[in-house]
Amino acid sequence: AIGDRAGALAVYEEALTVARKLAAADPDNAEWQADLVVSLVKVSMVADPARAREVLGEALMIAEALERAGKLTAAQREWPALIRDMLAKLPP
Repeated sequence: AIGDRAGALAVYEEALTVARKLAAADPDNAEWQADLVVSLVKVSMVADPARAREVLGEALMIAEALERAGKLTAAQREWPALIRDMLAKLPP
């Protein structure tokens, strides 16, 4: 909000590291997988386009896997479509 993209990216990357560890520790924990998706999306919002594409691709894979497994909550069911839209809006 204050325009410190580099600072935000550093904090989001740190949170992403924690989210990755938790998700890897218990791959069947849908809440931790969803937290990982959120962390990936946050990184994408302050990263350069190449990094944003990378983390959004990962977020989409996880969100789609949760969707196929029926593990997305009602509030999360739009995530795959929203992430696809974010990917489509990235500059080439």
